[in-house]
Amino acid sequence: MSQGQYRIHLRNHSNKKKDSHGARAKFMDDLMYVVALIAPIMTIPQLLQVWAHKQTQGVSLLTWGAYASVSLLWLIYGIVHKEKPFILTQFLLLILDSLIVIGVLLYK
Repeated sequence: MSQGQYRIHLRNHSNKKKDSHGARAKFMDDLMYVVALIAPIMTIPQLLQVWAHKQTQGVSLLTWGAYASVSLLWLIYGIVHKEKPFILTQFLLLILDSLIVIGVLLYK
């Protein structure tokens, strides 16, 4: 599931000076890598419901198809802007969302 908004953060690579803003930005960059892994993990229970238990009741094909489509668009956006945490999150979400769509099609 991809949600939220994204703001392009331009980095000045020529400025090597470490200041409090730079330290906060580094912390946020590191935090986003953690978020990039946690967000897709939250999709796993739905994936297990569909694939392990073959239960598709209450799982919307339209909703998960839309999530997959939106993840694809956000992935392309992340690639264009070279934002690694964003690319990682959207790539993983695209795979998981697509697997849920395929499972719903197979087991409904």
